[in-house]
Amino acid sequence: MSFNTTNEAFQSAMSLVLGNVSDQNQINALPLLKLLFCVYLPETAKLITNYQLKYSNERNSVSSDLTCQKRVIVQPDKSALHHTFYNIPQEAIRYTGIEVRCCQKSEEFPHGLAFRQPTSSSAMLSVKEGISELLRLALHAKPVLPVIVAGKSMANGKAIRIYRLELSAIQHLSKMVNNGIQQVITDKLQRVFQKKVA
Repeated sequence: MSFNTTNEAFQSAMSLVLGNVSDQNQINALPLLKLLFCVYLPETAKLITNYQLKYSNERNSVSSDLTCQKRVIVQPDKSALHHTFYNIPQEAIRYTGIEVRCCQKSEEFPHGLAFRQPTSSSAMLSVKEGISELLRLALHAKPVLPVIVAGKSMANGKAIRIYRLELSAIQHLSKMVNNGIQQVITDKLQRVFQKKVA
């Protein structure tokens, strides 16, 4: 994935580590995850909907096997800062129990991704089924708005944890902002689903 910017200092100041990966299946899945999910940055209380992913190699000094990891860095798209939402407290972000597992591509999982529902330890959904389920939850009367969280979502091996934004916890923001956040999160899922990326 290419990364271009005309203002490296700006991008560096805005960047935040999403997580570290060493599994090639997970690395291959990241572009699709970028299409699917907005990212919450806990250190700055921001939700970003347009961003780039930049990778840097580093040695895993903690592990004795010295495996090479890729640090995945989130950098907001400078041309779309109006799609960044501010002042979203960490208590508004809650774990859903849903995980996205990175696996070998197969006929059942053509994108190398499988969704695991919190109600079942074994049932895995394809990307198409997973998006369909997330859309159903997002369009519910009390919506579940899925996001990934920098520093947390990729902290569990090959699984990527899916969190949700709780609208009732951001009532200090205007109704227009709340509606905008809900719309942009669901639009991301719908866009991928309608374009049959899944």
